[in-house]
Amino acid sequence: MIRLIRKWLSTRRGSVLVETALLLPLLLILLLGGIEVSRMVMVTYKLQKTAGTVADLVSRQESVSTTTVDGIFEAIPHVMAPFSLGINGLVTVSSVTGTADGMIVNWQRAGGGDLVAVSGVGSVGGAATLPDGMVLREGVTAIASEIAYIYTPLFMPELQLAGPIRFTAVYRPREGGLMTMEPS
Repeated sequence: MIRLIRKWLSTRRGSVLVETALLLPLLLILLLGGIEVSRMVMVTYKLQKTAGTVADLVSRQESVSTTTVDGIFEAIPHVMAPFSLGINGLVTVSSVTGTADGMIVNWQRAGGGDLVAVSGVGSVGGAATLPDGMVLREGVTAIASEIAYIYTPLFMPELQLAGPIRFTAVYRPREGGLMTMEPS
């Protein structure tokens, strides 16, 4: 009996198949995880780029209207390609001015996606909060573009982050003050 057990333990037939069967799930998890991490990094880069591009395009305008901002929102799919904001994302553009009492939001416009998200900068006529403790001097205006996006994993879509990924870009207007938004 002991000799039979030793013979069975010393045989190597089929060991490659067993080793492959044991390691294949681990290798697949590593492969899929690497793909998912790469997608997340690429989406993060595209979100940062989109926030910066929208703020830059708005800040280049001499004056701004709802039509102008809506036209800029039409560029978002080109910047975000191959990803789409769709129901998972939203871009909000705000004009913020420094006052003696702090900072206020002059106007705000959201678009580029259908996500329902509250602006982190503030609401029109209310106090404004810019990222990283940025403060504007009295009379200085800035354009803040924020993007909120709910990332959905490719391989396990039921596993989502707790909240949306958010990025904010702030640019100073180049030509005009951009304190008011003209109606279309």
